[in-house]
Amino acid sequence: MTITIERLQELIEQDVTLHRMNDDELIQQVLPSLETLDQQLRAQLLAFLERFATNENINASRKERVILELISDDYLFYNQGMLNSDELYKRSYSMKALGFFIDAHNEVPFIDNATYDAIYRAVMLYLQLEEDVRSYGKEGGLVQPVAYAVDALEKLMNDERFPKEQSANLFRVVANKIACSSVLYIGDEKEVLSKTIMKLLKIHLDEKVIEDFFIRVPKFMTSQNEKLRSDEQLYLYKNVTGFLYVFHLYVYRRNMHNSLLKSIEHCLEKLVPSMK
Repeated sequence: MTITIERLQELIEQDVTLHRMNDDELIQQVLPSLETLDQQLRAQLLAFLERFATNENINASRKERVILELISDDYLFYNQGMLNSDELYKRSYSMKALGFFIDAHNEVPFIDNATYDAIYRAVMLYLQLEEDVRSYGKEGGLVQPVAYAVDALEKLMNDERFPKEQSANLFRVVANKIACSSVLYIGDEKEVLSKTIMKLLKIHLDEKVIEDFFIRVPKFMTSQNEKLRSDEQLYLYKNVTGFLYVFHLYVYRRNMHNSLLKSIEHCLEKLVPSMK
């Protein structure tokens, strides 16, 4: 059973109703609606979950119960491995909803250590497992699981419990999503990937790790072109070069990391003939 737009609007507009609502209604009607392809209903649903996450009258245990539901096999990992299925919407928007709770915690802390660790492990696992990385679906519109997952990871970095010592490994997980040949990214993926890598640089990551990655990219692209169909070659080329252009802008705006800027430019020169 899913909730109606009218009921969601009522909950959003009346905070007293919001924090007194029955948990059964929340778990059994609100969260299952994350699978909807109705974009109007989804917008109301996300507005409600964001309001719920930030409402200070709602205690931490109730919020953590929702978080644990969102990262469960019934939501974030629902039918994981299915390609070109509408079930991606449930997984992807569970991740987006999770981001609301991480944001709320960053403003007013309420997530305990065990729950933080569970969130971190779930986000990292999802990033590595999700193979359906479409930005958009014909029926349900925007979906972009990569953008939502990497954004959630970036939000987790604002917590002192974030494992900074794993920054190099985290970069490699994120970098794997840059080199995508299955679809063409048309959402916020390149911007979110760039922002997250910049955050990793700020907190711990050695820029040499990124430079080494850029050195290997041209050879990797050549080797992949021998294995991929022509459309997959185009997707890979557009996704990688598109990211490089956006990331170059992010680094340039920081007015630092000159060697990193040169690495990006050198990589682009090898990939884009007109830049030579």
